[in-house]
Amino acid sequence: MLEPPAGSSSANLEIVYLTAYTAGQTTGTILRGQEGTTAVGHGAGVTWQCGPTVLDYSRLRFSSTTAFTGLTGGTGTPGTGTEAGSRTITALSKGCRLYSLTVDQPCRVRAYATAAQATTDLARSQSIDPTGNHGCLLEVVMIAAGPLVLSPAVELVEQDTTPTGSFPCNVRCDNGSTLNVTLNGYIEEA
Repeated sequence: MLEPPAGSSSANLEIVYLTAYTAGQTTGTILRGQEGTTAVGHGAGVTWQCGPTVLDYSRLRFSSTTAFTGLTGGTGTPGTGTEAGSRTITALSKGCRLYSLTVDQPCRVRAYATAAQATTDLARSQSIDPTGNHGCLLEVVMIAAGPLVLSPAVELVEQDTTPTGSFPCNVRCDNGSTLNVTLNGYIEEA
């Protein structure tokens, strides 16, 4: 950034991208007027800084909805419907930090580090704690549709041999054949 604001704004703020630089040199090649800023004249010796921009942060944040279909209703107790195993929740990266999730009906959602761990844990009852190397990274029981703020935030790290950017999960729902789960978080490892 050239002439970054000292306070809340700067008329001469210009975001530039450094595209070429040789170690030990005092010059480089830049692309001017990036991210909606305008290439403006700058005097010699102006302040500059290297740092994240709004675009950097917006690329890290994601909101992703996964629709689980073919589910049947349960007994009326949240999370007792037919288990849907071998499913994945799309998170767009192999590592992320979730700060909230939203569901459109009462349900139980579990996310795992590997598909094998999700399969092994498929039959575990909601009232039983996981044991051993279970790999359960997230377990949420929702008694109603709506959002849930995860505090503290939940780290998901996909550990399958070939990461896909999706997390293996098991879901149960009560009220219908389709469950929509929306994850909101920040990408930590692409």
